[in-house]
Amino acid sequence: MAIADHPILFFKANSAVAGPNDTVCMPRGSTHTD
Repeated sequence: MAIADHPILFFKANSAVAGPNDTVCMPRGSTHTD
């Protein structure tokens, strides 16, 4: 398996406003969520 160019990690705290199956919305034109 090749090593990724950047770390791939997604963390969602229990106190997050969105639920576990909610959509992660990104602004139009965005390519990354970080």
